Amino acid sequence: MQQNPLLMFHRIHKSLIFRCLGASLLAVSHGFSDPAQQNEPFTTRKAVEQSAYSAYYDPAKGFKPAQHNLTKAFLQLAGSLEATASPEPYIRHVLAEHTRIEAKFKAATGKSGSSRPTYLTDAYVENLLRGWKKLEGPLKLDALCRESGRNMRYAIMGSWNKSISEQVDQEAALSAPERLSFSNLLVKPSFTRADFHAMESFYKDSFDKLTEEGKDQISTRTKLGQLPEAERTEFLRKRSSGGTALVEIFNNYQDKLVPELEGRTRTGITSDTLENELIKHLHLSENAPSGQSLSETEFDAFKYSQLIRAGFQKRFDLAFQNLPKDQAKEIQKALTLMAENLLVIAHSEYEAAVRESWIDGVGKK
Repeated sequence: MQQNPLLMFHRIHKSLIFRCLGASLLAVSHGFSDPAQQNEPFTTRKAVEQSAYSAYYDPAKGFKPAQHNLTKAFLQLAGSLEATASPEPYIRHVLAEHTRIEAKFKAATGKSGSSRPTYLTDAYVENLLRGWKKLEGPLKLDALCRESGRNMRYAIMGSWNKSISEQVDQEAALSAPERLSFSNLLVKPSFTRADFHAMESFYKDSFDKLTEEGKDQISTRTKLGQLPEAERTEFLRKRSSGGTALVEIFNNYQDKLVPELEGRTRTGITSDTLENELIKHLHLSENAPSGQSLSETEFDAFKYSQLIRAGFQKRFDLAFQNLPKDQAKEIQKALTLMAENLLVIAHSEYEAAVRESWIDGVGKK
C-alpha cells in the first residue's frame, strides 16, 4: 500500500527532534523525581506479572511470528513492553519479521514487496531508539513501558480477565488475612449457597475497603450465582474470550483493511485510519472525559487507555515544570513520536502476517 507522502515527510522530520535534546538531559536528570513511584502497582510481584502477560509474550520463548490478528499483534506489543520495559525488542522483532517475509515473498513470486512502511528505514529506527534511550533514565521510561504494556493488556482484554493475584494485589487497603479471604472468593467464578457464610463475613468487615473494581468482582459473582447454569456458562465464556470494545474495533478495522491489502478496494486506509478511530472511540483528544455513559466493555477500553495517556502526560507535566518551554515541547514531541511509531509498527506486523498468509496460500495452489 502506498504511504501518504505528506505523512512520510512529517514523520521523517519529527525524527530529527532527538538530535537537539542532548542539552536538555542534564537539567532533566537533576530536576525530575521518579514519576514511577506513585501508582505503580504489582512491582513486587514479578511472577504474577509474568504469568499474566506470558500468554501474549513469554520471555522464555521469545516473540511469536507476525500475528494474523490485529488484537494479537497489539497484545504481543503490550506483553513485550510489560516484560522488557523497553520498546526496542518489539521493534526489532517486527523489522526482522518484515525481512523474513520479504525474502519469502521474493522466493514465491520473483518480485520485491514489503509491508514495512517506507519511512521506517534502519537509520530512522536507530535514531528513534537512540533518542528514547537518552530520555529513558531521566524520565523513568522503563516504568512507563511497564505501566503502558500492562494497561494496554487490560484495555484490550478487560479488568475481568486480570489474574486473581493481580486483582488481590491492587487492593492495598486490605490486611493480609483480608487479602487471603478475597483471594479465596475470587477463585470461584460464581457464588452458591455454600459460599454464603464466607461472603457474609467478608461483606461485614472488608467489602467497603475494596476499590470499585474489587467490589464489581464480588458483585458480579453474586449475580452470576443467581442465573441458570446455561446463562452463567455463556456469560463466562464471552467474558474470557471476548475482551473489550477494543477487540471489536480491531476486528471491524481488519474487515476494511484486508480488501485494501489485497487490492480489491482503494479507499486509502492506513494505520492513520486506525489511529483516528482509536482516538475517537477512546476519547483520547478530550480533556478529562468521564466515560459515564459507556458500557462495561467500552469503559474498560476507555479507562485503561486513559491511564496510558496519563502516564505520558505525567512526563510531559514534569518536563514543563523543570525545563524551558521549548525544550519541554521537544521532549513531548519525542515521546509522542515513539507512541505513534509503535502503533504503526504493530499495524505493520499484522500487514506482514496477511502477506505471509497470501504467500502460503499461493504456494498451496
